[in-house]
Amino acid sequence: MLRYLEKGLYVIGTPALLIGCTYWVYKRQKEIAEDPFEHLEDVDSKYLSSTEIKKLENDTQKVYILGIDEKESIENIRLVNNFIRDLSPRNVVVELCDERFNERYNDIMKHPKFEAIMQKFYNVLNNDEKVKKLGEKSDMIELQEMEYLVAIDLCSYHVPQCRSLLGDRNRSITEKRIRAKLRLSDILTQEEGIGALHVLSPSNEKDSAEEVDDIKKALAQTEEDEEEFDFDAAKEEDIKNDFKTDEQIYQEVIIDEINQVMLKNIAKADGNIIAVIMKNERIPSFMKLWKGAYDEFYQDVDRKKKLEEIKEKRLKKKQKQEKST
Repeated sequence: MLRYLEKGLYVIGTPALLIGCTYWVYKRQKEIAEDPFEHLEDVDSKYLSSTEIKKLENDTQKVYILGIDEKESIENIRLVNNFIRDLSPRNVVVELCDERFNERYNDIMKHPKFEAIMQKFYNVLNNDEKVKKLGEKSDMIELQEMEYLVAIDLCSYHVPQCRSLLGDRNRSITEKRIRAKLRLSDILTQEEGIGALHVLSPSNEKDSAEEVDDIKKALAQTEEDEEEFDFDAAKEEDIKNDFKTDEQIYQEVIIDEINQVMLKNIAKADGNIIAVIMKNERIPSFMKLWKGAYDEFYQDVDRKKKLEEIKEKRLKKKQKQEKST
C-alpha cells in the first residue's frame, strides 16, 4: 500500500514540480522582458556595497565587474553563484583564454556526471552550514579558478538566454610578448653593473640592429599568432620570475594589454546586461581604461554631431543661394 502511495506521489509530484518550476522561469523571464532593468535596483542595493563588485558607466548596457582574489575560497565561489543568479545577465565575460579553458575545464564539462555533480555543489552553496564545513576543508579541495567554471556553467545551463565569452588573450601570446620585450629591454637599457647606456660597437652594430628588427617583427606578429606549444607550470614560474624584475614590462604586457583585450571582448557582447568576472588586481586599471574609452566614444559622437550640423547649415545656405539666383 505504502509502495503504491509512494509511486503515486512520485508520478503526481514530479510533473507538478516541473510545471511549477517552468512557470516560475516563464514568469521571471516575462518580467525581465517587459522591463529588463527593473530587477537591477534590487541587485544594486544588495551587491554594490560589496568591494568586489563594481558597476561600469554605459548608456546602452549595464555592465558589472565581479573581482575575485588570487586565493580562491568557497565564499568567492558562493558570491559568483548568487550574483549571477540574481543578475540574470545576457552575457558573462570571464578572464579566461581558449588555452586555459581547454586545459582546465573542457574535459571536466564533457564528463557525463558533470551536471549532477554541479547541481550537488550548488545545493551546498545554498546551505550556510554546508558552506562553513566546506570552507574548513578548503585546503583539501582543489578550487583553482572554480569561480570561472561556476560562471560559465550558470550562464550556459541555468540562466535563460545567456551566452558566455572568454575575454582573455591566449597565454602563449602573452609569454612571447614578455620574452620579446625582456630581450629588447636588455639590448636598449643600461648594462648591468656599469650604469652607462649600452653603446653598439662597429663589430656588433649590424647583428644587434638586426636582432632589434627581428624582435619588433615578432612583437607585431604575436597578436595574430596562435601557434600551439607546451606550457607547463615550470615555464609559468619562469615567466613570473622574469617580469617581476621589470615592473614596466609587467604593467605593459600583463595589465595594459590584457585589459585592452578584455575591453574588446566585452564590446563584442550583444546583451543589455553583462557580468564580467576578473582578477581583483586588474579592476582599478581596467575601470580607468573603460572610462577613457567611454569618454573618447562620446567625444567622437559629439564631434560627428557637430560636423553633421555644420554640413546641414552649409547645405541650407547653398540651397538658399541657389534659390535667390
